[in-house]
Order: sequence, then structure tokens, then C-alpha cells
Amino acid sequence: IFNYQLVNPAATGYTTCTEIKSNYRQQWSGIDGAPKTTNVFVHGRLRAMRNAFQGLGANIESDVNGAFGSTSLMLQYAYHTRVSKGYNLAGGIAVGLTQLRIDYTKINFQDPYNETVINGVVSDYIFPNINAGVWLYRGDRFYGLSIKSLTNSAIDGLQTGRYNRHYSIVYGKYIKISKDFAFKPSFMFRWVKGTRPAIDAQALLTYKKKFSLGFAARNGHGVSGIVKFDVYKQLA
Repeated sequence: IFNYQLVNPAATGYTTCTEIKSNYRQQWSGIDGAPKTTNVFVHGRLRAMRNAFQGLGANIESDVNGAFGSTSLMLQYAYHTRVSKGYNLAGGIAVGLTQLRIDYTKINFQDPYNETVINGVVSDYIFPNINAGVWLYRGDRFYGLSIKSLTNSAIDGLQTGRYNRHYSIVYGKYIKISKDFAFKPSFMFRWVKGTRPAIDAQALLTYKKKFSLGFAARNGHGVSGIVKFDVYKQLA
């Protein structure tokens, strides 16, 4: 609900100010090898033209899940133009590198000495990556469609390994309830070849644009709470 620039590069420059964000997520606390995700990204608008402007950004993301890990560095660009009925339409692309890591010391093989997949203690695979998307929006709502890993890169060293494409569709809306309160529902549908589709639903109740309380849910993965404070005008 806060980081659509990571899902869809067309959302780069979507906000009216330059944003610098950092996120850390840890699942299944207390379990050895539990998933951990860290990212830092920045994005903003370039000088506006008549009925159009450009967005530019960059992000670094690191993900660790047991013996497997990945790090990505992506540069993002989006072009926004005004269309009918107050809507803007944006197209965006992200280009960069992704590194995949496998630490075989954290995998329990039945016969590690004869396991053909092992090549040293740690294997690293680096390959180019491209993401693309479109973003349709106006002041109170947005729609997005994106594809991550357009290259569908084969991973050298793994006989059948590929970094599969990730497809995402998002929708969100701002509903003003009163002078002080607003409701912000959003939804995201994601699919990767060979996996079950994931549906995320999120909702925030905002008070005077300074305090927000809500929840997030994903099919088959439970519910989590969301609390957001605007400490200063430039810090949340």
C-alpha cells in the first residue's frame, strides 16, 4: 500500500514530491532461516512539460530465505501524460542486475558428496533484469499492470533454472468519509508460472492524514496489522 514503485516501475514519480523509503520485513520470527527482506529506494519527478512529466528512481532490494538469497539493483524511468476525465497514464521500465545466491552449507542433502547440483560452498548467479508496467490514475484512484523479469533469464549453472516472469495487477482508491477521516482500500493480484495466484487486500482508515490504522491479508497466509504515523510533514 506504500511501495507500488517496487511492484510497478510506471508508478515512478507518481507522488508529487521526491520520496526516499526503506523497508525491512522479517517473517516467522524465531525460526532459523526465516525469510528476511530489505529494500531502499528513491524516486521523484523530473521537470514537468505541458500535460506530461517524467519520473526517475532507483532501488536496491535484498531477500534471504534459508539457503537462498537474492540482491537486485534497478534503475527506473516512467513517462506520465494526461488523458481524458482527469486521468494520467504512465508507462515505465526498470533495468538492472539481479544476483542469486545458494549456500549449500544450509541444505541437508541425503548424499552431499555425490550431489551433482553442488558447485563449491556458495554459488552466485548474476544476470540482467528488466521490469515494465503501465499505471492509470487520478487523484482518488489508480490501476496498474506490470511484468517483472521480462527477460525470463536462464540461470547458468542450473540445468533447468529460470527466473520466471512475475505478473501483477493492482487497484486502489481514496474514499473521503468526512472532513477528518478517509478510507483507503487496495488490492493486488500476482501470478508466477508454476505457482498458485496470490491475492493481497489492504485497507487503511486515515485520520487528518496524520495517523492511519488498517490491515493487510493474503489468501492462505493470514492477516497482519498496519499502523502509520506522520511524524513530520516530510517524515512518516
